[in-house]
Amino acid sequence: MKQLQTLRIILAILVFAGASRLAVAQSPAPGFTPGETAVITLKSGDKFEGKVLRDAPDSVEIEYRLTPKILDKKIILKSDIASVTKRRPSETEFAERGLAKLLPTPDLKDASYYESAIQDQLRTFIAKHPGTPEAAEVEKIISAFVEEKSKILSGQLKMEGEWLPAATVKRDAYNIEAYRQLLNMRAKAAENTDTRYLEALRAFEKLKMDYRVSPFFLKAVPEALDYLKKLDIQITEMIKEAPILIKRRDDGVKQLPPNEQPMARKAVEAEKHAYEDIVRKQIAEKVKWRDINKLDDKGNLQYIQATIAKERAELSALDIPALQADSEILVSVIHALADKNIADAGAALDKAAKLPNQSYRLLIQSFTKELGALREQAKKDMKDTSRAASGADGGKAGDSAGSNPVAEAMKKLQEEKKKKAAEMAAEAKAKAAAAEAAPAAVVETPATLMEKLNEYLPLIGGGLVVVIALAWLMGKRKKAKADEE
Repeated sequence: MKQLQTLRIILAILVFAGASRLAVAQSPAPGFTPGETAVITLKSGDKFEGKVLRDAPDSVEIEYRLTPKILDKKIILKSDIASVTKRRPSETEFAERGLAKLLPTPDLKDASYYESAIQDQLRTFIAKHPGTPEAAEVEKIISAFVEEKSKILSGQLKMEGEWLPAATVKRDAYNIEAYRQLLNMRAKAAENTDTRYLEALRAFEKLKMDYRVSPFFLKAVPEALDYLKKLDIQITEMIKEAPILIKRRDDGVKQLPPNEQPMARKAVEAEKHAYEDIVRKQIAEKVKWRDINKLDDKGNLQYIQATIAKERAELSALDIPALQADSEILVSVIHALADKNIADAGAALDKAAKLPNQSYRLLIQSFTKELGALREQAKKDMKDTSRAASGADGGKAGDSAGSNPVAEAMKKLQEEKKKKAAEMAAEAKAKAAAAEAAPAAVVETPATLMEKLNEYLPLIGGGLVVVIALAWLMGKRKKAKADEE
């Protein structure tokens, strides 16, 4: 009985296995569409993701990334495929363009960045893939970009993920530019080049020289120390490898056919001279972080290594907490000057002048000069305001007569000055017109009192003669009358 039961179990297993093999044999091979992206998992467990180039009955050819920067092609037998996941062309392009990474937007971008992204990246995608789910996502990105662009045009700015009001952008321009240089330093260090740490340190040098009192300089110091360490390792390896590489290059030239060796040597010499000319120019210009070359045999790599050691010692010796306290005082001077707040700027500058660090001396002198210019401008503005107030509407000034005698006296004085100036201008204008009408005329001087009376003396004399004559006739008549009586 037990043997019969065992036999039945064996037969059931054989039937199931046969059915499974039949099902596998009858399952259709997966089909592919050229241009689509497929994620193919093989029965071995290997996985390939790429664009379908060609679909055949028994195989598929795809283009995939062997490394992040190297594309390769592979033909895969469909019988080796365990599973397939496909992506739409719009989905593939959305991923390849990195459109999902456009949000959140980077810091410190201007309006042209937003406009360029909208027109060159986003709208072109929608035109190519209308109605797709990815196009709907791109529409959302465009809306976000348009909103942020309007903020930029209103004077706002995105910094450390936050939007700064226009007034803050204006008053904090110094720190904003320091932060921009910090971002530039980080971007250089992230590049996949042999000179990334050298370029990052050049950006740091500008930050140190031009924005030393900004808190972003202090934030950059630990990062700069890390770049110095990595550059030191790189330069040490270059110094070790340079003789080997130079010998390998020279041996390669010797192995060339004789007719090709002169041209090869000329090319080598031209490359050497070009590098040496750059270094000489940088030495003359006192460039701190000079160019490097893995075939350098003139000591420039050793100079870079010595510069690294000196810079690391200098940065490591910085008293960061003390510098942070100094930074707060000096930045407060910068803010007050930007606000044209003379009182606050003067108070902050007094504190800054007492800082023991002598490296701020030139900066404080610059602040003092700027504050002096603000004070002179304030005096001028007060005079201009007084003049404007003296010319204000008389009716309005009369309403507050006696409330400010100084202002009233200044007003009267200004009015008198204006009146006198107007009269002098009118007189000068009349004289100028007369001179133009009769240029040869003799200018007469005003007559004196006696000269004016001389014109009337004949008339006065004639009058007196008449009076005397009448008196004589009257007297003669009276005498005749008396004689008759």
